Amino acid sequence: MILKKIKLLRIDRNLSHMDMATNLCICPKQYGRIESGASSLTWDRIVLIAKVLDVDVDYLTSSNNPLPPPFKSLDWTNRKRLALE
Repeated sequence: MILKKIKLLRIDRNLSHMDMATNLCICPKQYGRIESGASSLTWDRIVLIAKVLDVDVDYLTSSNNPLPPPFKSLDWTNRKRLALE
């Protein structure tokens, strides 16, 4: 369920694999393997993905909320790189 949520959120926010990879400091191929389930997710990577997608980690890991939350008022198309703290 977590991979489906990540993919739905990425698509809803009009982010490409390249956008996600850039924000996670990994190559697009590696991100594609994560999203497809070919590569396992670490807790640290889940936290970073949640930051990139601007959702709580609890939302990604919970099975109680299968639909993406509404957008926050961000211009997703112009976000080049997030300051991941």
